[in-house]
Amino acid sequence: MNGNVFECSEEQNNRMQFKNTKGALQEYIKKHLKHAEDLVLLFALTIATPKLMMPTEPGTNPSRTEEMI
Repeated sequence: MNGNVFECSEEQNNRMQFKNTKGALQEYIKKHLKHAEDLVLLFALTIATPKLMMPTEPGTNPSRTEEMI
């Protein structure tokens, strides 16, 4: 990644380092991973909290999922 690394805020000297490292990581992923499109959400401008849905259960006891949770 050409020397681009993620650092804690106390360690970094360059304010653009996070953005540059994120860009370098994105380029690396595009070049080297087979299904890079699966990671597109990691590089969005804002990361939204995923909305989870309760799974549907086969059979007659749909409350079993709620009991397990």
